[in-house]
Amino acid sequence: MKDGVNNKSADPFQEQRFELSQSVDFPLTTSYRLKALKEGEKAMEFSIQEEESKVKAGVKSRYIEVIYAIHLQRLRDQQLKLATELYNAELRKEGKD
Repeated sequence: MKDGVNNKSADPFQEQRFELSQSVDFPLTTSYRLKALKEGEKAMEFSIQEEESKVKAGVKSRYIEVIYAIHLQRLRDQQLKLATELYNAELRKEGKD
């Protein structure tokens, strides 16, 4: 038997009751939830900033390594040029003697 419905009666328009319910959070619960979401957002922003800083530091480090390698290559080229000139000068000296 349903609430307000008589099974024995043939009248389908008898009273029927419906109940709706909704739970409502306490105002502080919503406030705390929003605060937690804002804190989570800040944490994610700081995490992104940290990753950006790491990437920037890595790029700067690699850039310095490349600049150092270029400078070192130039020094090696100069060293080779000086050694070649010294060798050629020594050969000319021995050829005159």
